[in-house]
Amino acid sequence: MANYVKAYTLVFESEDGAQIANRDVTVFLKKIECVLSESSSNILRPVNGKYFQVHAYKWNGLNEDYFVVPLGKLKAEADKPYGKDPNTQQLIDIPLDMFDVNSLAYHALYKVALISTNQYGPTDRDIEGYLNTYLSEVEPYKLRLRPINKNIKLENIRNAKEAIHIDIVLNTSKSLHDFVSADINKDMGVVGHLSALLNHSKKEIESNTFTLSLGLGKGRGKSMDVNALLTLLDSINLNADCISEITVGYRYGKGEPINYAKFKNSTSILTFPLVKNINRLTAGYILDNMNQVLVANRNKYYEQIEKYFCNAVEEGGEYDFQEIWVEQTL
Repeated sequence: MANYVKAYTLVFESEDGAQIANRDVTVFLKKIECVLSESSSNILRPVNGKYFQVHAYKWNGLNEDYFVVPLGKLKAEADKPYGKDPNTQQLIDIPLDMFDVNSLAYHALYKVALISTNQYGPTDRDIEGYLNTYLSEVEPYKLRLRPINKNIKLENIRNAKEAIHIDIVLNTSKSLHDFVSADINKDMGVVGHLSALLNHSKKEIESNTFTLSLGLGKGRGKSMDVNALLTLLDSINLNADCISEITVGYRYGKGEPINYAKFKNSTSILTFPLVKNINRLTAGYILDNMNQVLVANRNKYYEQIEKYFCNAVEEGGEYDFQEIWVEQTL
């Protein structure tokens, strides 16, 4: 198991991803813990052809704002390792169920979920699918693990003193609906004109490629407004399929060489190293260290969390919780 965790938000989200409900995730996870303690036969559930279950939670005795939920993927009989009889040295079958485990750590105050990274344990999609087995299929809001992203190249530009140019190349044969971030007013400023020009190019000119270049030509000693450029980049969904490439030329000061940042596929999930010199992260170790890590790195995720939750609707805790699992054919 790698000695780092990946960062997500864990929320109740509508099927189309357009709306989130400000429901208490801690209360939901506590309900699953009650199933674990009262009716353990109902916690082993199939998702995507594998069986998963939660194991005993790890709680902070002084603060219930954060806790850790170990989730195990049941090893098939054919994949289980052998034990050893200490008397005969013969290999023997191990009679116990065995699991490959990842831990889901949740911090209610910061609305951040951390997941450990055992490559054999449940993936984020497995965990998400397992949690949703406790909700009715017709429930309009389901649990979603959304990665908290980092963009190193964007941070480099934030530290730049001069912006030289930006080139945007789009494939208009692909959907343009998510080019602009969902929470941006598309009728305002450059973003609104750009969206209108894109749609006109696609519908009227029937063009499959759209290229926009903004710069200052060969003028010496001139620079574009770095903050305005960052505002434009923040308004664009840098992971949109229609983006072929976005290239920005920038430098850290006059006379410095020009650096180039390419934004296609430049985002990755935010990770936090937790420890060195151990073979695996236990649920207890994650619990003991997660609050300190999240406090120290709050600037890396706070803005994304605030932006994501700003339009959450109040739905309360009324949902059809599926405590009893009815076996289904996989």
